[in-house]
Amino acid sequence: MDQFDLENSRDKTFTILLVRLRSEKATQNLIMNPGGPGASGFDFLYSGGEQIRTIVGDGFHLLSFDPRGVNTSTPVATCYPDAKTAAILSGVRASNPVTDSPEVYAWTQNFVKACADTMGEHAKYINTPQTAADMNNILDALGQRDMIYWGFSYGTLLGQTYAGLYPERTKRVIIDGVVNQWQRYEGHYEEESIVDTDTVLDAFFDECIKAGTTK
Repeated sequence: MDQFDLENSRDKTFTILLVRLRSEKATQNLIMNPGGPGASGFDFLYSGGEQIRTIVGDGFHLLSFDPRGVNTSTPVATCYPDAKTAAILSGVRASNPVTDSPEVYAWTQNFVKACADTMGEHAKYINTPQTAADMNNILDALGQRDMIYWGFSYGTLLGQTYAGLYPERTKRVIIDGVVNQWQRYEGHYEEESIVDTDTVLDAFFDECIKAGTTK
């Protein structure tokens, strides 16, 4: 449960399931996280594994997982006692990050407290450093010492956190769609995540127009 204090964990654990797409010539595993946070590594590999293999080649097994607290991993992070309560209390106005931020902030405080009340002791151990430490257990289970990792979106924060905590095991880390870890850990909002969004979208449409129609 607590990767940084095994005595505190006692017999309490999280169970984390792994999924792997094997390659015949591979001797090492490329561990991937699709982001979210909380996106399913299972769905990611089932839906996009073959496409990723065309990029990576057959030199690695492709492996992903559902991080602690989400999807197939247990215990699951449940912040409402039942579906009816979730339907009543889960809505929040969040379309405008500036004008809606006071409501989002207040709702978040209550939501976090509800998670702790519903989940009990496990709740406070669902976080990025604990998940990064879980990846060492994954490596150990695979018999692999060095981390070879590819993370997308929130998965880039996980990759940066892992590399910061365990540089001695970090061999190669790809961060794709990078989260600013300093803003994420120390701020209230990741302003960089929306910088140049319109510019990029306009450029995408420009390239589509230039490409024209295809037969």
